[in-house]
Amino acid sequence: MKDKKKVFASLFIAFIMVFSIFGFILSYSLDNETVKYNGHKFVNTEQGWLTVINGERFFFAYTPKDVETWINEEVKNQLKNTEQLTFSYNPNDLYSSIITESILQLNNKLHKFTKKQLNFGLTNNSGYSLPLITCSNASEQNPVVLFEESNENSSIDLDNHCIKIRYTTQSEILQQTTALSLVLTEVI
Repeated sequence: MKDKKKVFASLFIAFIMVFSIFGFILSYSLDNETVKYNGHKFVNTEQGWLTVINGERFFFAYTPKDVETWINEEVKNQLKNTEQLTFSYNPNDLYSSIITESILQLNNKLHKFTKKQLNFGLTNNSGYSLPLITCSNASEQNPVVLFEESNENSSIDLDNHCIKIRYTTQSEILQQTTALSLVLTEVI
């Protein structure tokens, strides 16, 4: 009789432990905020907003709903209808390290998703091995994405195959590059 009680007590404790873990996992997954956009589900995680695109996991700093207003149809069409893009910025800019990191993350995302060729340059290449690239280098076959610090308005505009990203803060750079990533991965 005592053996049956010990077995029952052991099974009861094991049952509680297993279902406690299951309950924790279930509550954790239910607590994650989700956003649905254009057939994609975005889940808020510690690493950012996670979604799956063509079987690959992608993390974004913002959801498409947060950044869709940055991109107009003209810019969207230019980004989608080209086989290559050239990114350029001033290396002496206050936020040049944020721009560099954002462009590298974009490159890593696109490498998994598309065959678009990404090129890189600088608007002031003194002392750097990257080519000098400005809007004057933009063409239909190779648009330029130019990051420019602004004292007034932040925007993403298209001017003769040159996509000008104007920003005033670091968070705007992250929002704008997230918007670019979401367009180039065909979420927006």
